[in-house]
Amino acid sequence: LADRVSFLGDRRDVPALLGAADALVMSSRYEGCPYVLLEALAAGTPVVAVSAPGVDELVTAETGPLAADRRPESLAACLEEVLDDRRAAQERAARAQERIAREFVLDRMLAGTAAVYEQCLHAST
Repeated sequence: LADRVSFLGDRRDVPALLGAADALVMSSRYEGCPYVLLEALAAGTPVVAVSAPGVDELVTAETGPLAADRRPESLAACLEEVLDDRRAAQERAARAQERIAREFVLDRMLAGTAAVYEQCLHAST
């Protein structure tokens, strides 16, 4: 494994690393808000993920392959899809990057969070 995987430790250049990666693979069973996935999509990195709450909202047929289960074969097939057709993977990554830039900007996220709190406050009175 050591000749194929590098564990880099704490880094301050994560956007550059994500931009240089061939793909980001996320095999989590559950992600409330998958920040690493958001970061990869924002960097224009092709993603491969397993269908899970929190992930399904970000990875769609237009943005990257989504494995139906956590079996290694399912995940490997999705990764092969990305690596075998890099042009299509980059096109999906570009669509995802546009969506992230449009929908996940800080002001919009803060406004959405504030709206939820407002609804909660008014619902309890």
